[in-house]
Amino acid sequence: MYERIVAVLLSSASGNIPSCSRNFFKFWWCQELDCLKQQSVESDQLRKAAGRPRSGPIFDRRNKARREYRLGIRNYHRGPTEFYSNDLHEALINKNGSTFWKCWNAKFESCSSRIRLVDGTADSQQIADKFSKYFSEACSIQSHEGADTLAEIYKSLRNNYVGLPHLKEYDFDTELIEKILMSMKRGKAADFCGLSVEQLQYSHPILCCVQAKLFNWFMHIGRVPSHFGISYTIPLLKRHTGCNRKFSVQDFRGISISPVVSKVFEHCILRRFCDFLNTHDSQFGFKKSLGCSHAIYCVRNIVSHYVTNGSTVNLCALDITKAFDRMNHHGLFVK
Repeated sequence: MYERIVAVLLSSASGNIPSCSRNFFKFWWCQELDCLKQQSVESDQLRKAAGRPRSGPIFDRRNKARREYRLGIRNYHRGPTEFYSNDLHEALINKNGSTFWKCWNAKFESCSSRIRLVDGTADSQQIADKFSKYFSEACSIQSHEGADTLAEIYKSLRNNYVGLPHLKEYDFDTELIEKILMSMKRGKAADFCGLSVEQLQYSHPILCCVQAKLFNWFMHIGRVPSHFGISYTIPLLKRHTGCNRKFSVQDFRGISISPVVSKVFEHCILRRFCDFLNTHDSQFGFKKSLGCSHAIYCVRNIVSHYVTNGSTVNLCALDITKAFDRMNHHGLFVK
């Protein structure tokens, strides 16, 4: 059923959505430029019909229309960059750090963001092989014997596990699917099959009904399609310190692009079963609206409290390389 949905969406997209290269559309184009372009074309056609004169009113009219058209393109193309200073100022006033740095990088980042040399190699296939080896080693288990033991424990516990009955009130409905689709961010990369969020959002409303039935089947049988486990990894540079720096695979972190339908399913589970998914207040990672800045602020307040009251504080920090990537899922479920 999942494969049929994906095939229908891809088929409809290929027949109705035109494909074009990146930066094909001019977002700064307006109706005034259309008028200037039309005047320039008409004046040039009139000059050709008159035998291409090199002087006179027809020649002057054609040159004037061309100058106005070129000047209009130059002004409208340069116009968006003039708003950067205002955007930076507003971002600073509102203390919006992400918006500020987006504007800053867009204006002052002069180096190309595309890295062409990694570990002294410029060949794309060799670079891809290096990334594949690096990320596979980062996600590999430390002990095969320990992993097998945890897997056996998990299987034995799962065979004897009896959960609560699935109540009708926790079923997924069309309204929930529609709300989740409309709340998902656009402009993200397409998944392995080529589907994007926009294709789901602009599809026929019956797709929400089909997805609701499909997701309810997942919950009742306790399984998801094997395609949900297929993704591709994109390496992102951790910190850009200059264009002339020599980069290695360790300077990149990988993000996995999962199937779009699986993301919708995950959002449905989070929305419907949010009352059962609780985390401790001391956790700052992997939580919405929380991050390293909040953890640092909390630590500084605690240290300041003890120092102010004349006490000493001992701090211990553990930095385990690729701890999250090396996490054994069977051991996580057993605990």
